[in-house]
Amino acid sequence: MSSGARAIDSPQNANAKKWLALTESRGIRKHGAFILSGRKTVPEALARHPNRFTAALARTESDLNRLALPPSVERYVLAKPVFEALDTNGTGFPLLVGEVPEMAAADFSAAPKGFELVLALGDPSNLGAALRSAAAFGATRVVLMEGAAHPFHP
Repeated sequence: MSSGARAIDSPQNANAKKWLALTESRGIRKHGAFILSGRKTVPEALARHPNRFTAALARTESDLNRLALPPSVERYVLAKPVFEALDTNGTGFPLLVGEVPEMAAADFSAAPKGFELVLALGDPSNLGAALRSAAAFGATRVVLMEGAAHPFHP
């Protein structure tokens, strides 16, 4: 592979095992990393936060070449079964592996500033919909309660 992409053919590969763990909240917490997917989301995230990502995963090298990847992002071409296990939303588009940013504990002693939302949604799909709505309505802050799904769940 001319671009330096590494091939991973087995789900028993150490990287593949770690990435598979990132499909669940427990694995995200354990490794401090997440998988990002989506035809629109991946390019937007690379443009806005290129240094947050450590790896790009795809089925083919040409898929990787279509992304504006910084040199610091490792490139991986995965066998179909490995990629499909990681692509939990079935996008078929390259995936990014990123580091979960630090999230400060909520301080409820300060007065709210604008539209602030407190959520305790345990279903990742419902939480995702609520977070997208919060962004669309201009929420200034979202606080996730202890029982909420992990915000970086795929």
